Amino acid sequence: MVAYVPCDFAEGSKKYKYSFERCLTMTSNKLHLIYFVIMALLVTAVALQAEEQPATYQVARSAVSATATIVSPKYINSVPHPISSHKPQRKYHKDPYEPAAEELAKLVVGQYDPNNPHHILDRSAAAETARSLFEPCRSFSGVTNTGWNPPDPHAAVGPDHVVVVVNSSIAIFDKYTGEKLLQSTADYWFQNTSPPPPSYFIFDPKVVYDPNAGHFVILFLCTNDVSKSSFLVSASKSADAMGDWYNYNLDAAVNGDVPANTWPDYPGLGFDYDQAIYLTANMWQLGGGYKYVKVRILDKDSLYAGGALTWHDIWNLRYHNWTSAFTVKPAVSYSDADGEFLLSNIWYGANYTTYWKITDPLGSPVVQLRPQVSVSSYSSPPDGVQQGGPPTISLLGPMTQEVVYRNGMVYTSFSQAFNWGSGTVSAIRMLGVDTLTSTATLDAVFGADGIYYYFPAIYPDPLNRIYTCFSRSSTEEYIGIHYIEDFLNDPASKLLRQGDGHRSGSSPTRWGDYGGIAADPVDQNLVWVYHEYAGPTGGGWRTWIGQIPSKIGKPTLDAPLNAAQVETQVELSWDIADSATSYQLQIDDDSTFILPEVSLVVAGNSYIVGSLTDMQTHYWRVQGVTACDIKTWSDIWSFTVCNFVAGDADGSGATNVADAVYLISYVFGGGPAPDPVNAGDVDCNTLVNIADVVYLINYIFGGGPPPCKLC
Repeated sequence: MVAYVPCDFAEGSKKYKYSFERCLTMTSNKLHLIYFVIMALLVTAVALQAEEQPATYQVARSAVSATATIVSPKYINSVPHPISSHKPQRKYHKDPYEPAAEELAKLVVGQYDPNNPHHILDRSAAAETARSLFEPCRSFSGVTNTGWNPPDPHAAVGPDHVVVVVNSSIAIFDKYTGEKLLQSTADYWFQNTSPPPPSYFIFDPKVVYDPNAGHFVILFLCTNDVSKSSFLVSASKSADAMGDWYNYNLDAAVNGDVPANTWPDYPGLGFDYDQAIYLTANMWQLGGGYKYVKVRILDKDSLYAGGALTWHDIWNLRYHNWTSAFTVKPAVSYSDADGEFLLSNIWYGANYTTYWKITDPLGSPVVQLRPQVSVSSYSSPPDGVQQGGPPTISLLGPMTQEVVYRNGMVYTSFSQAFNWGSGTVSAIRMLGVDTLTSTATLDAVFGADGIYYYFPAIYPDPLNRIYTCFSRSSTEEYIGIHYIEDFLNDPASKLLRQGDGHRSGSSPTRWGDYGGIAADPVDQNLVWVYHEYAGPTGGGWRTWIGQIPSKIGKPTLDAPLNAAQVETQVELSWDIADSATSYQLQIDDDSTFILPEVSLVVAGNSYIVGSLTDMQTHYWRVQGVTACDIKTWSDIWSFTVCNFVAGDADGSGATNVADAVYLISYVFGGGPAPDPVNAGDVDCNTLVNIADVVYLINYIFGGGPPPCKLC
């Protein structure tokens, strides 16, 4: 890039600013010209350096450590305890400042172009019946309205449990049965921290499961709005969510140990591959306005052992234009990035996104501002609509949502304005940034005309399939939960839970502020989603939990027809099953399939079988395969192998007079039997006798009917 540097010239009492070219033509002062050229080169070098450089930030380490207390879900269950708020709570959202009108004027609302591969129309939006054909692998009710608005649902999954959090409660479910094992308010869960939480206003929950270490981590924020604020952190002692947890109350009103008089909002919770946990938040002056983004780094080993906990604080992160960053989220890292990535969108819109990398997190943390990533323009969507009319739904604009790192890519998704044909609605933006080149190799908009999509959460599986879950509504649709299983190959939303009724309140009513999506540590190709939907009219929000990919229905066999007679080599085929990534095929001479002759997985919906026992009836069945362990076998069909030519008594491969002679020898002279015997049973009466000799001679010499084939 080239910097524009004006130069000043005085003529009498007047001063003028000229461009570089004009300066060259006007100046007669060689020293002035040399000075100007040097300054231009310096400014250009600075501009180039700004594309990738250490970020401006401040960092401090705490000298005072926080101590852990222990909370036991089993003990909580053994005593009376609250599960919902003792009084309704409403969490307010604030923007850091009002964007300048000229900045907003630069933003462009995208217009659908069917020839643009980055504009992806929801293929299921116009076919509601098709959506009902899909059923999640597992699906069960989550937490019901706790008295808070909005709920801020989030989830994590361990080997045996799903842990969900909302404003302002925690619940643990058996992931196989859907049974709720525990629900507790956050203030009850954290009541024994040292010191106690500064107030009962405990909000903005997050939860993750660290598959590399085998621990859950829960984060809540807390403030008394006067002088104190906290990061409330809870870490499970093991992978067992119903075992003991370590609770910490970390002072959020300090940077390191230095008082900063701030409180946190809209947090992020992530982890790198093997060293640290990362908390982020927008920090506000207690009693005042927005200050900056803060990152707090915690040592995994100390946290998971319940040890004395110190931290590094990094604050005052800035964008490339040196303005203060807002809503920066750390990545949940499923691959080793040799550090931790963080990402932030411009909260009101832009044509770029910004990301950072933190290295040496537990020693002397260094934050590198990575090259700015150019993307298609995005801007704040209008408030959402719902069936039944107002109130409208507050969508918070393109605020940074969940961030995930896998295989060299940083992924995120968020809401933005888009026009699919009849007017501007809210659509979902899907971004994937290649950290080697700092380019957006995934940059797509997803949605449909007249329908609002909002508060998405994204997850890439080990095979780089992109999953997402989100809220969806329209003038003909209550607010429900939808998901996509493989965005790049099957961009169609599927229904997890439809809304039950109309969301009440004043316009715009709060929703979100986010949703949850999590990998299953037993198989990271299994994905769990957790979001909110509208309960019965006037009944507030509800949440729902689902495991995807979708359950595969019962496959339908196609060919050969049931009970058919076939040659030794036979092609078995069946209809393609939705959501199946492959198929398991079994063949046996026993319809119970206790020890099947053939049991294998095939990629397509057909398979050629050879070398089966001749003159034998074989049974076969098929089931679709995905990561979902709930599958259904097809009906059982049969076929019989008949690998012989009817009338070919001597086994020569043809039917002629020699076969008639062979049969006469067998019937009257005690010669060898046909092989197989059924090759000589040309009249299909199950016997080989003189009648077959007559039948065959009549066919060969008299133009009679061809030999019958009986297996």
